[in-house]
Amino acid sequence: MTEDEELVQAVLARAPRAFERLVARHQKLVWHMVYRMVQHPEDARDLSQEVFLKVHQNLGQYRFESSLSTWIGRIAFSVAGRYLEKKRLPMHEARAEDEEGEPAYQQVADSFDLEAACADHETMGLLQ
Repeated sequence: MTEDEELVQAVLARAPRAFERLVARHQKLVWHMVYRMVQHPEDARDLSQEVFLKVHQNLGQYRFESSLSTWIGRIAFSVAGRYLEKKRLPMHEARAEDEEGEPAYQQVADSFDLEAACADHETMGLLQ
């Protein structure tokens, strides 16, 4: 059984902290995809949360035909795309590499923490 299969089975079995591990493993991918499309930090935070909500709701439909990150990436692209359509905003085209040739997915800092970013956003909303 692959690591993805084990993690999915643990989440579906409601193992303690299994979904938290899934989020930690894939939050940089989701943040990067969503932010590159919407180009707005607050919207990217909200949409990233929505992506993981959809992942949780639909994980039982994941069929292991592609990697878990590919499946989650498709959900992220779909959520961000629908948001842009709803807002009638243009989709920002993400380059596969930056000017220095570094792949785009490696431009997200290793220290990025989606949970903390969302908590900061919610705290700031309460203070305003």
